[in-house]
Amino acid sequence: MRRGEHEAKFWLRPEVVVDESFGFNAAELNELARIVSDQRLAIERAWNEHFGEGS
Repeated sequence: MRRGEHEAKFWLRPEVVVDESFGFNAAELNELARIVSDQRLAIERAWNEHFGEGS
């Protein structure tokens, strides 16, 4: 995820966790993690449609 100079990378499996982040505070990261968790299936579906299964 990017917003201006801020960036965060999340792993989706086995559970949603922050891999690395720059510029976001803890409250923002918690909110982003909640959104990613809520949208995980849609994110995975879009990834697989774009890159193929197992990518």
